Amino acid sequence: MRAILLMFRLIPADLTANFFWLTAVSVLVGVLEMAGVASIMPFVALMSDPSMLKTSMIGRALPAGYAIPPIHVVGLLVLGLFVLTNLLGLLTVWWSFRFAALLGVRLSENMAHSYFSKGYLYLRSQEASVLANNVTHETEKLVSCGVLQLCLLVTKSIQVVLVIGLLLVVSPVFAIIVFAVVLSFYAGVYGILRARLARLGGESVNSMAQAMREATELFAASKELLLRGNARFFIDRVWMSLGKAFKADAVSRMVQVVPKHVIELVAFSALLIIPIYRSWAGEDYRAFLPIMALFAYAGYRILPSAQQVYASFSILKFYDTLAIRFLDALKELPEKNEAEGKVKLRELANSIRLRQVSFSYPGKDSRAISGANLTIHRHEKVAIIGPSGAGKSTLLDILLGLLVPTSGELVVNDLALTSSKIPWDARAIGYVPQSPLIVRATIAQNIAFGVPDEQIDRKRCRAIAEFACVHDVIDALPNGYDTFLGDGVSLSGGEIQRLAIARALYFSPEILVLDEPSSALDPMISARLFCNLSAPDFECMVIVVTHDWDSLASFGKIIIVNRGEVVADGDFASVREYIENFRRATAVAPTLMGME
Repeated sequence: MRAILLMFRLIPADLTANFFWLTAVSVLVGVLEMAGVASIMPFVALMSDPSMLKTSMIGRALPAGYAIPPIHVVGLLVLGLFVLTNLLGLLTVWWSFRFAALLGVRLSENMAHSYFSKGYLYLRSQEASVLANNVTHETEKLVSCGVLQLCLLVTKSIQVVLVIGLLLVVSPVFAIIVFAVVLSFYAGVYGILRARLARLGGESVNSMAQAMREATELFAASKELLLRGNARFFIDRVWMSLGKAFKADAVSRMVQVVPKHVIELVAFSALLIIPIYRSWAGEDYRAFLPIMALFAYAGYRILPSAQQVYASFSILKFYDTLAIRFLDALKELPEKNEAEGKVKLRELANSIRLRQVSFSYPGKDSRAISGANLTIHRHEKVAIIGPSGAGKSTLLDILLGLLVPTSGELVVNDLALTSSKIPWDARAIGYVPQSPLIVRATIAQNIAFGVPDEQIDRKRCRAIAEFACVHDVIDALPNGYDTFLGDGVSLSGGEIQRLAIARALYFSPEILVLDEPSSALDPMISARLFCNLSAPDFECMVIVVTHDWDSLASFGKIIIVNRGEVVADGDFASVREYIENFRRATAVAPTLMGME
């Protein structure tokens, strides 16, 4: 029962009406199913001996003087009822699949929104491949093996109950015996295997997630593995994890089908034993033919449904671990329009100030940023330098509004933010990460990044590509800005970095933040790029994390970070001594490189 409730809770409120309408149609199909089964008995009786029908319960229920219709009329009615029942049954199945497809899209969307609502700290702590797998493959699995099974469970249960009700009216003793045996068998098998199914379900989910992580690592390290020649070791890791997942899935599938074969053997053997016994005992078995036909046809109709009910119970139990995981993830799903109600900063009127700002990552005692004080003015060009692990990236994330300071005060446009992140509007910030993402799309789509193709400003793309020193590269491609990246067309690391800078500038941001933008650039292009970024007529606040010492003189302010503290900030002349000290400290002696 818990598994059923878990799956039902996954259905969004606005889709529950669809589920109940599906249930209502299932009731109608069940009634027609019952009528179809009931029609078999008089039809068989009419064919074998028309006089038997007059003395039967159905014949006695007919009005006095009512003539029994010809056999072909009864046959056509039975056939018509059978066709109508099957068509409605097919419609119900189609509706179930359509409902499951709609729900799958909604769940995928909600899961993605839920992950992003947890914030940057959560996303950076998770593996992107696992989250992507949850939003796509695991969602599809949960819908097809969870909610769809719930729909089938409801529809088939209704049909089984109604047909069994009919059998109880016709032959109570025989129906109770058959029903008790079947129910006891299914309930016994399910009760024995329920705990194992839950364990196998958890094992399957966890093993598949592990396999996804290991497969991602395998292909991400393809270059190194080709050189080392030890790809087999990592392939075997993926194989072992997949083996556990597939084995658990295979066992669960076997558990679902075994009862069907046993029940079919027992049920139809019982139907044959009765006429065999009556014939052997010398008793008349012809009077039993209508009831036998009724139960045979009823078994033909309800055994697949009963098997589906049992299989759905088993599958729901197998996947209840996955359902719990999804429900936990969806707890933090933001309400619609929640983000729209928040005031966003689109314009930087004067400056950003950090007053005694500190930040600690969860689970760590040491501070990544400790008591930072600095001011960055509008249109100012700033470089942030410091050794690896000094806290530069964390400082950037605070300024970007991705992290909330543990303590201290942020002041933006004279507005103090003591316990929240900076609420930047998406278009106020242009950001270039160290490893930019290039999607399988055209150059123009990669620059506009999220803008529908028909709305992309091509002139804007060209202008900012020239500013980012990447227009010449694009112009040399087969289709220029319409060149599709992927399927054999790719860019070098330096070209990708420059394309990412153009992307960051597409919406004319107030603030441009770049994390190591010149790490893959040659010195000449790097010099041109920094000259453009630091030009006085480029009216944008520029914040750059860089180890390019030769470019520092072009920045109006240099911030030096060490061990989470801002140890100095000012123009190049005022911090030159700090810079030289850092250059000497980070220089590697030739002897350490084996170059003596």
